[in-house]
Amino acid sequence: MKLILVDLGNTICKICLINEKNRKIIKTLNLKTRDIKNSKNLKRFFKKKKIISKTFFQRAAFFSSVVPSVYLLFKRFLKKEFGISSFDIKDKRLKKVVKINVKYPHQVGSDRIANASAVYKIYKSNCIIIDFGTATTFDVVTNKGVYNGGVIAPGIELSIKNLHQATAQLPLLKLKKVKKIIGKNTVEAMSSGFYWGYLGLIKNIINGIKKETKKDYKLICTGGLANLFAKSISSQCTIDQSLTIKGIFEIYKLNKRINLKNV
Repeated sequence: MKLILVDLGNTICKICLINEKNRKIIKTLNLKTRDIKNSKNLKRFFKKKKIISKTFFQRAAFFSSVVPSVYLLFKRFLKKEFGISSFDIKDKRLKKVVKINVKYPHQVGSDRIANASAVYKIYKSNCIIIDFGTATTFDVVTNKGVYNGGVIAPGIELSIKNLHQATAQLPLLKLKKVKKIIGKNTVEAMSSGFYWGYLGLIKNIINGIKKETKKDYKLICTGGLANLFAKSISSQCTIDQSLTIKGIFEIYKLNKRINLKNV
């Protein structure tokens, strides 16, 4: 049986078709979240990409969503077109893989819950997750399955875009790894500032978490710029670009027999 799992972020919506039996990803499709405007738009996309048929899927689709309005569009579309019920993994009716140990659990994003669920089930270690998304987030998960909170920093690509838009002469930079700190032109100087500046921010936050908790951690990187920064953060850093989808799947497994009436 195939499953439909969706990582609905602020910038990118990742739709994954999963073989439930062997856990392999059959197909991954990305579209820009801002392009999801209505059900007709979704219907054209699903038809063009041949994503789904009424006979191939479970009764439910599971989402990690940080954009409520777009999730609602998806939910209505899947129910109307295919009779599939949709769940955001933060739904109070769902059992959780990890314990959320923060002051206001409802404020923790679905993506961070999914990531925490995945690292607990897969890595079985104290972990810090660095997610290079619209924001750069750091999440602390124990080997006992407790999510202990984390850090939210400005996203790198968003910062680059904002600097370009707020200045008259600074270009829109495509960030890449740089060896030297001192730039000899505007692009080199900007590249150095963003690369070495964010690398310093990342390392400082990781060291601060270790010092504050008096623990060592396995480092897991995910998101758009993970490949650029991971090995500079630590040679032991693991890159897992399917982390959020894996976490959604773990939450699905725990709730696969949920009563779907009135959903």
